[in-house]
Amino acid sequence: MLREIERMLRVAGSMGQLQRSSLEVERKPDGTLVSHVDRDIEGYLRGEIERIEPEAGIWGEEEGLTGSLEASGWLLDPIDGTSNYVFGSPLWGVSIARMEGGKLVQGGVFLPDLDELYLGEAGAGATLNGNPLAEIAPGPIEPYHLVSYDKSAIGRLGAIPGKQRYGGAFVIDGAWLLTGRLRGMVAGGECLYDAAAIIVMAREVGLQTVLASGEAFNELQFAHGKRIDRDWLLFPKGAGL
Repeated sequence: MLREIERMLRVAGSMGQLQRSSLEVERKPDGTLVSHVDRDIEGYLRGEIERIEPEAGIWGEEEGLTGSLEASGWLLDPIDGTSNYVFGSPLWGVSIARMEGGKLVQGGVFLPDLDELYLGEAGAGATLNGNPLAEIAPGPIEPYHLVSYDKSAIGRLGAIPGKQRYGGAFVIDGAWLLTGRLRGMVAGGECLYDAAAIIVMAREVGLQTVLASGEAFNELQFAHGKRIDRDWLLFPKGAGL
């Protein structure tokens, strides 16, 4: 199935690049931007998944949740970083993940303008453009390390270690985390489809996914069409908060 995810990511990325010169952009009720390309890509991905695994549930950013993800399901973000995409930044990507038995088992992210394709499978590692990603070293986050978080998190959590950086798309900061460009990530308020593929690969390179309260991050708890309503961490093991 990972090869199918790679194929779909590449096609979706090409769609995003080819249609960028003739965008139709609207504002959603929450004030965020959406383009016709977001919708076209999700339509393509849903059609492919319905052909590959017709019994599976699907949750995508543009068309919502169809069916249940508990037995088997797919999570889709057709363009993560739509504002970046609309205004010509290369910092956007396509994200696809798959669940089985309530657990995230496979995921992939494609950053078309950067030509970076990330793939991962639970228990089988993660790769960037076919090359294995290195294990992230455990240990603390030093003051000079780069950490992704929204500054509003400081009001809820207090001091956050490291220096703040924020790319404007979960897949971008997540990819930087997988490659060691960032040391950690504080998240919250996303939907699971934003983060699912990155979570699969983060676990494979030795990062911990936990709620800021210290509880385990249970993806099935957030797989029912609602936002992740609490702060959570993608940190190296032994980093703490």
